[in-house]
Amino acid sequence: MRNQKIILSFVFLMISLHLLSLEIFGKVFSENEKPLENVIVAAKKKAVISNAVGYFRMRNVRPNEKIRFHKIGFEDTVFTAKNLPEKIFLHQKSIEINGMKIIGEKSAGTIFSKVNKIVIPVSGDNSVSAADILRNNANLNLRGICLGGEKQTISVAGNLPRHTLVMLDGIPLNAAGSDFDISTIPAEIIAHIEILENGGSSFAGSGAIGGVVNIVTRGVSQKQNEKSNFVFSLQQTEGSFGFSKTEFSAALHNRNLQISALISNEFTRNNFKYEYKLADSSEWKTRQNNEKLSTDLNLRISHHLRLFDWSYNLIWQQFHKGLPGPINALSMNDRAHLDGKVYRNFLNLTHQIGGISLKSDLYYFDEFTRFENTASTVSYYDLISETNYRKQGGKLTAASEKNEFLSWQSGAEFKREDFRYSLENFPSFSISPVFLKNYAIFTAANSQQRIFPFVLKEEISARYDHPQRSDELNFADFLSWKIAGYLEFDWLLTARFGGGLANSYSLPSFYDLYWKGDSGAIGNPFLKPETAQNCFAFLKIFYLKNELNLRCGKNKIEEMIFWHRSVNSWKPDNLAATEISNLEFDGKLFPVSFWKIGWQMNFVRALDKTLNDGSPSNTFDRPLIYTPEKKFVIFSELSRRSLSTKITYTKIGKQRTSRFNDNKILPAYDLIDAEISFQKKIKKLVVKGFLNLNNIFDKHYEIYLLTPRPGFNWRTG
Repeated sequence: MRNQKIILSFVFLMISLHLLSLEIFGKVFSENEKPLENVIVAAKKKAVISNAVGYFRMRNVRPNEKIRFHKIGFEDTVFTAKNLPEKIFLHQKSIEINGMKIIGEKSAGTIFSKVNKIVIPVSGDNSVSAADILRNNANLNLRGICLGGEKQTISVAGNLPRHTLVMLDGIPLNAAGSDFDISTIPAEIIAHIEILENGGSSFAGSGAIGGVVNIVTRGVSQKQNEKSNFVFSLQQTEGSFGFSKTEFSAALHNRNLQISALISNEFTRNNFKYEYKLADSSEWKTRQNNEKLSTDLNLRISHHLRLFDWSYNLIWQQFHKGLPGPINALSMNDRAHLDGKVYRNFLNLTHQIGGISLKSDLYYFDEFTRFENTASTVSYYDLISETNYRKQGGKLTAASEKNEFLSWQSGAEFKREDFRYSLENFPSFSISPVFLKNYAIFTAANSQQRIFPFVLKEEISARYDHPQRSDELNFADFLSWKIAGYLEFDWLLTARFGGGLANSYSLPSFYDLYWKGDSGAIGNPFLKPETAQNCFAFLKIFYLKNELNLRCGKNKIEEMIFWHRSVNSWKPDNLAATEISNLEFDGKLFPVSFWKIGWQMNFVRALDKTLNDGSPSNTFDRPLIYTPEKKFVIFSELSRRSLSTKITYTKIGKQRTSRFNDNKILPAYDLIDAEISFQKKIKKLVVKGFLNLNNIFDKHYEIYLLTPRPGFNWRTG
């Protein structure tokens, strides 16, 4: 009888506590009444994040419990649960990042997709370029030497680098059918990086078969009642193999006008040692003719007017790169070098009409490179060539996010790419000026329903492209689409399960279509675009700041362009087909507030599915070359007051180098990196320092055959 009374008392107590708890909800706005996304709404033992229109909801909260609203760039605001207003307004405050005074954050260039977008924040001062930021991510594979000045491309989820569309604030950077060197984007201008895997977004257009990497730049905004301000920073970085970089940044802003500039100069020799293996022995050599020099300028201007806001972004680079070539044929590239200039101009205008936001983006790129190999001891490779590439276009977008249940975007885009290649020694092998134009319309919508205790979110998007060529051998029009969604359960912890289907395509490159660079190879103007069918699924579980994610996807690529040996020369054709499946597992834990543990694991199965006249080819079901079968990243990070340390372990699986020979395999390798940074504020002066130690145990490895990678290297600044 006594036990029954105790049980009844306990049940009555639980019911009483439940009746005393509240379910709170509302919307978070900035001072100018714009909804704020990703605001952390925290109670004593739980937290939620506001969605794209500022809406949040939290259950089982005590009436007198304090609710804190936190977002970078805004002052924290606290209410008690019982006195919580329906609309919460946060006041902006300034923060210091890399010497720039930044208030709030820029979101105009973000990807519209909310279902399967991965966001990588930029929180440290240790990165030199976008490549450094993305290096330690298991679902991404960097191709290239991980040193300053070296070309580094990126592949997503086991796909080819040319199938990854790199964007800057939503504007595509790749040339048609080509990969992009992400090391040319300085880390200092990046706010965060967004990734969409397995087909990316139908908003993107050509090149997003593997996924989309969208680099969102930092914005400079200003409180209306704050006086004008000027800030600046100076940073000097030194490192292994003669690396030296000097950066100066400054920002000036008042109530309506903001101007910031970044100037940097970088030099490195990159003359690292490598092991040259012979038939029965090996010897150590030094990589020569590998020095790099570049000067970069980034200028950003934003201006608030009564009728509209506008912003301008300029990225300019001048560079010199030594190109030593593969280690088995160094005489082919004796003192070969590449010189060039790059101009990328972006102009953005925005205007608000009621609940609809109008946004126009205009851009103009001009890239010039000159390759010279006149010192080669092999006369056949004594070459001088020049390449000119221009891209210009515009995009007009209308968007509405009136409430938390429905948001949409629609628009139109025009783009033109011009290409010319001239070979001074052999003019007959030059490529006359050619161009590619594309007209597109697109639309997308997100909807959200609440079916207690679940939240159901759907996303649908479509894009219609009409490409045109200068030679009138036009490609067919293409309709890309994406359908995705997830179901979310939120109680003691939050669980989200979802997936989607999409299709995508990639146009051939100018080189694939028109190459005439030598007598042994010729392009194919009759190539068709590569096409793909994409599917993905994911499960996400998170509690406060702790996360656990599981993602899987599959790409089936048809009409894949492959260079092969024909009767008289090498040429490209739509010969190949592939099937790429990937399984990703990642998460992060906070055992204590200042200790973060994270891990990422990616398993890839990339198989050749090429058929010849309906029958399996001699490479059918063989793994693709230069595609690691697995990649693991595990890190531990401690942050206490002004000091932060991080140790990262990375393991890369073996890679095949031949479609036919199973014995030509690059072995697996693992790396351990460490970094330490500190920050000290003395009145108005902020002093920051860091030390990066890469490949601590001096492992020597290759990710391309006959192209070695550096051993231990360091960087400090």
